[in-house]
Amino acid sequence: MFHLFDREKSRVISKGEGTEFVVVGFPGGGPIPDFEKIDHFELYGVRDGKILKKQMLRFPENSETQERIRMLRELSADAVIAARFLPRDLAQLKEAGIQAYTFDGGPGAAIRDYRKGRLKSIY
Repeated sequence: MFHLFDREKSRVISKGEGTEFVVVGFPGGGPIPDFEKIDHFELYGVRDGKILKKQMLRFPENSETQERIRMLRELSADAVIAARFLPRDLAQLKEAGIQAYTFDGGPGAAIRDYRKGRLKSIY
């Protein structure tokens, strides 16, 4: 199981009851990219609508969908937010039990809308 480390408070944020790990594609200065184009992403620990911690991570270079989803499962991700998803990506995310959300805008606005319940899962 993956844990987020909070350096400021020298503690680990574990995937406890009510904690969700949400992946948001990181655009590098623009809108969130499509799932297959995400290189870097922010992993947020969210509980009761509040961000506990975020951590910047990246997918392995030239990784395929199966490898990306395997990594998301290892991170205990509950949800992923991207601009768009290919049908094969959606099928594999659904099979892995990871919710998929689309968003047109930056990562800060995406996680804010997710926390406020404004985003709806694709499936």
